[in-house]
Amino acid sequence: MKFKNNLEIFFTILIFFFSANIYGQGVIWSFHLSEEEENLPQRFWVDEDGVSHLNIIKRSKTRDKYSTSYNESYLIKISRDGDFVGSLSVSNCKNRTSFLPFRKNRYLIYGYNCVEETANGDKHGSRLFNEKGVLMRAGESLPDYRELIHLGEERITIFSRKMDFFVYSPLNIGYLNKRLKARYDSVSIQELKLAGYGFTLGQDSPLKIGKSGWVIPFEYGVPQYEGSDAMRTTHGGFFVVDKNKISWKYIPEEKYYYPVKLALHNDQIVALVARQNRPKKYIKIFDKAGNIQGGFEAINGLNKVEDMKMQNGKIILLTPQFVYYYSFTGEMLKKVRLPEMEFVQNMETYDDHSVLIAGTRDKKTLLTRIGIKDQVEIAPIEQEKPIVKFSSIESLSEEESVVSVFPNPTTRTLNFTFQLSQKEKPVQSCIIEVFSVGGKKVMQKNLAVENAQIEVTGLASGTYFYRILINKSAFLAGQFVKI
Repeated sequence: MKFKNNLEIFFTILIFFFSANIYGQGVIWSFHLSEEEENLPQRFWVDEDGVSHLNIIKRSKTRDKYSTSYNESYLIKISRDGDFVGSLSVSNCKNRTSFLPFRKNRYLIYGYNCVEETANGDKHGSRLFNEKGVLMRAGESLPDYRELIHLGEERITIFSRKMDFFVYSPLNIGYLNKRLKARYDSVSIQELKLAGYGFTLGQDSPLKIGKSGWVIPFEYGVPQYEGSDAMRTTHGGFFVVDKNKISWKYIPEEKYYYPVKLALHNDQIVALVARQNRPKKYIKIFDKAGNIQGGFEAINGLNKVEDMKMQNGKIILLTPQFVYYYSFTGEMLKKVRLPEMEFVQNMETYDDHSVLIAGTRDKKTLLTRIGIKDQVEIAPIEQEKPIVKFSSIESLSEEESVVSVFPNPTTRTLNFTFQLSQKEKPVQSCIIEVFSVGGKKVMQKNLAVENAQIEVTGLASGTYFYRILINKSAFLAGQFVKI
């Protein structure tokens, strides 16, 4: 990742208090990525170790001040505790590249995003990189029109159709193997055909059900105007594919409603059914054979539901202002107010009932982990309490602790002098970590607080970032230049 000189990464633990009748919540940590240019979060996921992998795209400078172009991307990794783990960018592959997980510590990119050609002369093929950004394999191109992608533990599944809304062409389901070769199965969708309406796959991701089944959302629509090939969505549903055939489908009886979010729980399908710009939203619960097992009305308001997850038998709904927890019987168990965010994208869940939410603040990416407390009466609102702040500023607590770093730039050594407050004493350990601009850790060393010094002659000339941990807690981050 190419950091700017004035890049500031904020890692803040915020504690909020709310008045009675609102469920308690605590922001465990927030990771705010601030650069010169605007940036947006894209797809993100949490791996088996609890590390978050977050795709970021940056806004490029354009001559037209009224236009917005996001075309440079990278990936950052954040630990379960909110620490910066590393970053990944690929040279000549910056045009809104989306990194997808592909087995342990492997990342896949694809499409019209790379300058260099693959071995067979293809500029648009798929590419596999390791965690250091080194190209490991180049494979075939994926379909020109990819509507949906499912991220599995061992493989990526591609759902695509020809780009013709008003022709019910078959659905192709492709499975990408470790050699980046795709095998496709064709599924007829003629039984979904509705006279006078076009068809497209829905916006939510498909869900794997059973050994060979898929739950796939879809939408119907009409031409935007007479003779137009473009489609305006009117309503929709979802269908279940098993062994390359549609086994059953669901289309809401309510006019203009469609499933906006899908989730699975023990082979039960949970669908959030809504209509655009209408307050009522319904939860419908199906068994794997298509029989309705239950349902209820949820979130009677205009807030858009950005994401839905299942966690320990609870239905979790994410809106721009709140996270809602529901039981399967429709009881609202918790309602949690989010910290102020301009834009909320999606969420992941942890096994301790906390949720990880990606969004933006000040038009910059914000990743926030929220812990859920029991319903209690809590004191009125107090101020936000920042505990730790990473930035290029040398002193994190100007009233208490002071740190000096010199010389900067340097040719041989970098010295640190500490004036610590009582809360940092006694110092049991002091560790410095040094990272390249690409996020690779190039040095780690134990320091003596009384005479802290590191040797940097072995580093190549350039800009580096450092992080100091005192008593195993993050204390300071900054940068220096090796000349």
